Amino acid sequence: MKKPQGFTLIELMIAIAIIGILAAIALPNYQEYVRKGRRVDAFTSLSKLQHDMERFRLNCPFYPQNLGSTSSCGTNSAGSTLGGYASTSTSDGYYALSLSSSSANGYSANATAVSGKSQASDKKANQYDCTTLRLVVNAGDARFKDQDGSSESCRSK
Repeated sequence: MKKPQGFTLIELMIAIAIIGILAAIALPNYQEYVRKGRRVDAFTSLSKLQHDMERFRLNCPFYPQNLGSTSSCGTNSAGSTLGGYASTSTSDGYYALSLSSSSANGYSANATAVSGKSQASDKKANQYDCTTLRLVVNAGDARFKDQDGSSESCRSK
């Protein structure tokens, strides 16, 4: 009698089930790590923006409120524009930059995830909303914050 060769249907189904279970566990973790890595795009762009804001502040008595293609020092923050930002998109295109609450002493810069891209659903541990990352500068003290502006949970070590 000849010994049968190959796999039985049951063995094949068990192997497919094991692969399916592993994929169901691994895929969400992989996507979370990819989103975490893409946050670097926002932090890098916010750091560059901070440098440009400080350079602007050397020549103007306040921080600008607007981003644009050319710099102009107006009579106040709202009338001033930081140049070099014709496009407010970050280098990899996952975030859009904006300024808010500028004054003579500080400002808040935001990197907001672009809708329709994977970063638009970025949550750390399904608890912290990391779709908007914020750089808050006040009297020379610079801190990266989450969307609510109170914690630094999205900035992973």
